[in-house]
Amino acid sequence: MDDDLRAERRRRHRLYAVGTAVALSGMTLGTMPVFAERTPILVAKSIAMIGAVILAIGRFAPDHFLRRLLR
Repeated sequence: MDDDLRAERRRRHRLYAVGTAVALSGMTLGTMPVFAERTPILVAKSIAMIGAVILAIGRFAPDHFLRRLLR
């Protein structure tokens, strides 16, 4: 049972890391002056939203869904 809990935590932490990276890249594209000149604001917001969705999946998805998603 202990190994199962560790595996579930690893799956969730993997999604947390990916979601955080995507959300931060979207916020960086929208706020850094170098990137904001070249990136439309809609693109930056949508990338940040995708990161937030990935974080929400990692937080609220049932364990059996994560097992199927992240094999």
